[in-house]
Amino acid sequence: MNTRAFKSSMVRCALLVCASIGLITSALTASAAEKTNPPASSSPGATNAVGKTPPIEVPLSQFVIPSSPAEGRNPFFPDSTFGRPQVKTGTEPVKAVVTLSLNGISKVGNKWFALINGRTFEAGEDGDVTVSGRKVRVLCVTIRAESVTVDVDGSRQELKLKSY
Repeated sequence: MNTRAFKSSMVRCALLVCASIGLITSALTASAAEKTNPPASSSPGATNAVGKTPPIEVPLSQFVIPSSPAEGRNPFFPDSTFGRPQVKTGTEPVKAVVTLSLNGISKVGNKWFALINGRTFEAGEDGDVTVSGRKVRVLCVTIRAESVTVDVDGSRQELKLKSY
C-alpha cells in the first residue's frame, strides 16, 4: 500500500469516527432533554403525566435609567452624573496637537510610500498611529520626494524629512 492510499484511508476512517461520535452525542443529548423536559400540557396550572407542574416562566426584567439622584443610581455607570453635561457656548474645544514623525519616504516602481511613526502609508490610505500612548487616525493625502501631507483629526499637517 502506498503512502497516499494509506493517508486517504486514514482520513476516511477519522471522518467516520467523528461522524459516529457526533451522532451518538446528539442522540444522547436529545434523550437527556426528553427526560428532563417532558412535554408541557395545554393548561397553565395542569400537571403532566409524572405529576410535576410545568416550569414557571420568568418575566423579562426591565430597567429605567434614573433621571435624578432621588430615583437611584445607574448600576451600569454608578459614578455618572445625572442630566446632560454643561456645554459652554461661544468657545470651541481646543484640539490636542498631534506630533507625528516622518521616518522615511520610498518609491517602489511608480508607487510612493511614507513611513509615519513606524507605520507605512500609501497616498490616500488611512490608518491608526500610536502617539504618546494613544491611537490617532491618520489619512495620508499626498507623498512627495521630501515631504508628506497628512490629515489628523480634521487638520492638515505637512511632515518633512529631517536632513542630517
